[in-house]
Amino acid sequence: MKYLPKRLPSLELTELEDELVCYDPDRKFGCHLNDVAASVLRHCDGETLTDDMVQKLSEGGEKGQELLDLTLQELSEKGLIPGDELEPLGLTRRSFLSKSVLAASLPIITIILLPEPAEAQSGAGSCNTVPPTCGSC
Repeated sequence: MKYLPKRLPSLELTELEDELVCYDPDRKFGCHLNDVAASVLRHCDGETLTDDMVQKLSEGGEKGQELLDLTLQELSEKGLIPGDELEPLGLTRRSFLSKSVLAASLPIITIILLPEPAEAQSGAGSCNTVPPTCGSC
């Protein structure tokens, strides 16, 4: 696969050592990426070919290509890069691990739920029922 993946221009990136926190103010969506996913997203600048990304991953070779494909697939599923240029791979974490790759090399993207500003200030939002039924509202 040779193409130039590019992250969404609206993404705000905050570095945390080897990890990365992304926030998309347009969708009010945040996520945390481990070092593998962060490394790939950093190279999704619209100028770096996927072939070059494979070489930059520590795995290199065929396993590096599979790791890149899986990571790009997950970045696309989370809406961090457009997925229109990605081919459906049929690659899953399970099939990736069955090829004796360490689990530590898997990309991990964790969604961060962000409350609306009014909810964050008021402490509301612990239940979304009207009238409140959780007992703490």
